[in-house]
Amino acid sequence: MDDESKTRFANESDPEKGMTYDIPTDGLFQAHWSNGNIRYEWYYKNGQRADGESKGWHSNGQLKQVITWKNEVKNGLFKEWREENGQLEREGILKNGIEVGEWRCWDESKGLYTKVVMNAPPKVVKLFKEE
Repeated sequence: MDDESKTRFANESDPEKGMTYDIPTDGLFQAHWSNGNIRYEWYYKNGQRADGESKGWHSNGQLKQVITWKNEVKNGLFKEWREENGQLEREGILKNGIEVGEWRCWDESKGLYTKVVMNAPPKVVKLFKEE
């Protein structure tokens, strides 16, 4: 697996490859792809991941995802985009890291989307397509 495809997190380092991350006590954290493009960013407050949005980007610079965090857990809006064309792929709500409620998933070729109604524990309650 090359450096561009391996997931890295703020508290990881790989000294053999010269990869280390400085975690701020307060403020913006950013990591970058080897090509210089931003990989992800979020904020810290008092040494912990702050409530709010974190964003991730594909190596080509296209926005990859936006995740809402609350008390260091994924809670709230989640959106994910395709790398090749920047098209929104899916969006929905996370509650304690679990997909709940209505999720909309776009079909890349037809532009249609599927609504999926989830409940906890995760299971599909309703599934239907709209044109």
